[in-house]
Amino acid sequence: MTMIPNARPFGRLAMCLVYLAIAFGCNAPDQWSDKSNWYESARTFNPEYPDVFYLVSTNIVHEEGSLIADYSPEEKALLTKEMSFIESHLFPDSLNFFAPYYHQHTLDAVKLDEERYDRLADGIADEAYDAFHYYMEHLRGGRPVVLAGFSQGAMLVKELLTRMNPTVGFAGQIPVWRLFPG
Repeated sequence: MTMIPNARPFGRLAMCLVYLAIAFGCNAPDQWSDKSNWYESARTFNPEYPDVFYLVSTNIVHEEGSLIADYSPEEKALLTKEMSFIESHLFPDSLNFFAPYYHQHTLDAVKLDEERYDRLADGIADEAYDAFHYYMEHLRGGRPVVLAGFSQGAMLVKELLTRMNPTVGFAGQIPVWRLFPG
C-alpha cells in the first residue's frame, strides 16, 4: 500500500481507505443513490429533454501529494464550479444535466510510473462506470443521453464506451458513438 507523505494520521488513514476502494472497486452499493454524490443542476428537470452525463476534469492538487480526491468541501466546490460553468456555457437549456462526484485522481497521479497509474486509473474508471450504470438504471428514464467529459473526464468517457459490449447492456441504448479529438 502506498503511504501518503505529510498527511495527518486521520487524513492518511482516510485517504488510504479511499485509495483502496478506488483501486479495488470497493464502492458502497448505494454510493450513487446518495444525492450528495451528484452535482445539483441549476436547471429545472424536464423529462421531455435529452440528458447530458458529464464527467469532470482534473481539478484537485493536494499539498500532501495524495493521489485521490477526498472531496473536502473545498474540493467539492472546485468541481461544482466547473460543472456549473460547463452546464451553463456549453450545453443548451434544452438538456438535463447529470454529473457524478467520482473520486478522480489528483494532478500528482500523473507522476506515477505506468503500472501504478494504470491501477489507479482502472479503479477510477470502475467508479465512473458504476455512476453511469446507476444513472442508466435509475435516473435516465429512457431519454437520449449525451456522454461528455473534459480532460480526465474525456478519458473516462472513452473508457465507458470501450467497456460497453455493443451486443448487450447499455451500448444498445446509445445509438451513436463518436469521439472528437480535443
